[in-house]
Amino acid sequence: MAFMVDPNAPSRGGGGGGGKRRPDVRAGKKLVWCADIEYGRSNAGNDKLDTRWCVVDDPEGGTDVRGLFYDTLTLSERAAWRVQQLAKALGQTAPWDAMDYDATWQVLTRRPVWVTLVSETYNGKTRVKVQEFSLYGGEVTEAMEDTINEAEQWCREGKAKRAASGGGGGAVSSGAPYSGGSGHVQQDEDIPF
Repeated sequence: MAFMVDPNAPSRGGGGGGGKRRPDVRAGKKLVWCADIEYGRSNAGNDKLDTRWCVVDDPEGGTDVRGLFYDTLTLSERAAWRVQQLAKALGQTAPWDAMDYDATWQVLTRRPVWVTLVSETYNGKTRVKVQEFSLYGGEVTEAMEDTINEAEQWCREGKAKRAASGGGGGAVSSGAPYSGGSGHVQQDEDIPF
């Protein structure tokens, strides 16, 4: 069977996001917002939280906006400092049960945070890794909200496709509620945990 390619045919886009390819995320300082979380277990047997972040502002010319990357948070006493750093950067002041999906979703998606990303090579692949989280004290714009809402939708659709094909879809988080639009920006509210 042949697969004909016509280089003169109109482009159909590709890469998701309405035909707009997502950019690769480069090292440097980026403003990011949590778009997805999934629970799992690390190779060492610890509970972990795989988070997916979307770049909503890039001070280096904006070229990384819409880019996605993963960060894993290990939920153990030894690694608690990292989750604490993230919680502080998100403005969270009250303790919460990190194994409670709804509570964790509310904390991690409440607002964007600054991250400092560094490049690392793991199993022959180069990717970015979060070196530091820090508080974003600026205004949350409509463009940022549109970007994170599109990223959340993209993540939900990806989970649904994986689940439908039998590849799993993050069993713990696949039924998670959608925060919806600007509803996840809670600037002056305490989260009641």
